[in-house]
Amino acid sequence: ALQLIFPGADPQLLRGYFEASGNVLDAAIRGFKDYLASGSALTNADAASSGVASDVLEMNARTNSIDWAELIVREMSAASDLIDAKSRAFRILELFDKSAAGCNTPDEKQKMREEHKILKQMLGGLLHQNGVLKRAFLIQHNRLKDYQDMVRERSQFKEIVDKYQQQIKALEELCAVVASRAVGSSEWHIWAPQPRRLLGWIRMRDPEAVIVEEIINTGNIFV
Repeated sequence: ALQLIFPGADPQLLRGYFEASGNVLDAAIRGFKDYLASGSALTNADAASSGVASDVLEMNARTNSIDWAELIVREMSAASDLIDAKSRAFRILELFDKSAAGCNTPDEKQKMREEHKILKQMLGGLLHQNGVLKRAFLIQHNRLKDYQDMVRERSQFKEIVDKYQQQIKALEELCAVVASRAVGSSEWHIWAPQPRRLLGWIRMRDPEAVIVEEIINTGNIFV
C-alpha cells in the first residue's frame, strides 16, 4: 500500500517505516511524509550513495567481516533515529548483495554468504538494542514526569499546610490577647489549655468578646 502512495520511493525504506510504525499504515504515511518534508530523504539518499557506497567500493579489495562490521557500527552510530537506522541497514545489505554478486569462485561465494549471515545477525542485534534503548528511555521519561508531578503536588500541599499553620498561630495570638484582657493574668494559666471553656467564660465576663468565637468558627482571623 505504501508503494502505491509513494511510487518513487525506495521499497526497502518504505518497509522500514512501516515496521518502525508498528505496522500501522496511517502512522507510516505520516512518518514518511515528515521524512520527505524535512529534506532528510535527499540527505540520506546522498549519504547512502556517497557514504555507504564509497565505503563499499573502498572495501572491494579486501572484503572481510571486520571491514563490514566497522561499516555497520559507523552507519548505526550516525543514524538519527530507529527509522534512519533501518534505512541504513537495508542499504548496507543491498550493497553487500551487490558486492557478493561480483564473486567468481565458489569459495568466494560461500565466504560471502557466511559473512552475509553474520551481518544480518549483527544488524538485527543492533536494531533490537536500539528498540530496547528507546523503550527504556520512554519508561525513564514517564517515571521522571511522575516524580516531577509528585514533587509539585507535595510543594503545593506544603504551601497549604504552611498557610493554615500561620492562620492558626495568628488566631492563637489573637485569642490570647482577648482572653488575657477578659480573664486576667492571674487566671490565664488555668484556662489557656481549655480554649472552648475559656471562650464560654469570656462570653459571661465580656459579651463583646463573642467575636473571638466567630473568628474561630469562620477561620477569618483578620476581621
